[in-house]
Amino acid sequence: MSPRHNSQDAKGQFFVFRQMRKQMIAHDTDSPIEPYYWEYNTGSMIYKEPVFDAKRGQIYFGTADNRLIALDGRGLFLWAFETNGNTASRPVIVDDLVIFGCEDANIYALNADDGQLIWKRNTGGPIV
Repeated sequence: MSPRHNSQDAKGQFFVFRQMRKQMIAHDTDSPIEPYYWEYNTGSMIYKEPVFDAKRGQIYFGTADNRLIALDGRGLFLWAFETNGNTASRPVIVDDLVIFGCEDANIYALNADDGQLIWKRNTGGPIV
């Protein structure tokens, strides 16, 4: 069974996000398996659960191929940010920033709307 993570969008509709190896799947909480709203294939393992930003209607998650990915509420690709290591930590939303740690020993803060780097701090060791 794949991990499930409940979120509520800006319109109050509940979704469950499931990560299945290389896919992110969204479906209604009343229908736990089928049919689903959308499926996004990352091409790489998804390590941690996604975070859903209800203010923007966007989903953020990290992958094993060194990326943090942003999707809209319909599962459409918005942007990806490349790092120098697996993005194995769960991102958090703080105001207009997506903040996450990486196995390259950095904490990144990105603009939530466009994925532009705002700041980066080295921790001296990998973050998983």
